[in-house]
Amino acid sequence: MLHPGLLRKFAAYLAVGSVVLLVTYWLKNQAGINLFQEFSLSERLPFKLLKLESTVRQDLNSAGLAEDFESILPLPNRWIAVHTRIPENVSKAYGRNCPGASRCLTVKNKGNESWHITHRYRFDVRENERFSLAGLLWSSDTGGEAQIQVTAYDAQGQIIARDMWHIETRFDEEFEQVSEEFSIAPAVATIRLRMAGKGPGEFRFDDIRLRRLDFAGISRD
Repeated sequence: MLHPGLLRKFAAYLAVGSVVLLVTYWLKNQAGINLFQEFSLSERLPFKLLKLESTVRQDLNSAGLAEDFESILPLPNRWIAVHTRIPENVSKAYGRNCPGASRCLTVKNKGNESWHITHRYRFDVRENERFSLAGLLWSSDTGGEAQIQVTAYDAQGQIIARDMWHIETRFDEEFEQVSEEFSIAPAVATIRLRMAGKGPGEFRFDDIRLRRLDFAGISRD
């Protein structure tokens, strides 16, 4: 039989170890790291309670977003994992291979399937409100294509169009600063950014900006 002092010490070590395990798992989850493609502890208790919400709403006071990928471990992770039918063909990585040794996101596709990476936040919008979408883009000359898209949702959260507005590079294997302005169409209640592509190639993204411009005469009140 264990001595009461040893039993208390064992219980203390077990409690500390459990806390460390849960905190480590929470940090991994917040960073969007998935060690196994076909198995996830996040679907099981108690880890399910620590699951990162995939979508967060931003109200009308939010000016937009700016993403330069310089943060090595963003918490919480702002970009949800790559979604594609054949995960082994599509990979994403961060490296300093953009102009000025800037850290940027690179997606490589070895197949012909489509893929997308969605931003965590959705933004509340109003009809006729104007936005500017911009990014520094690069693509290889291998037949594939990629875009930064704006997905539009209705008031019930249903998708109206996955790529209602978008920007894409028009040059092969050269960085290009691309921008576009757009106005919110009727029935659109929220918008959300995503990077999406199809076909083989390498695609680089940096300095992504989504910025509110004006309300075309409509008051915030």
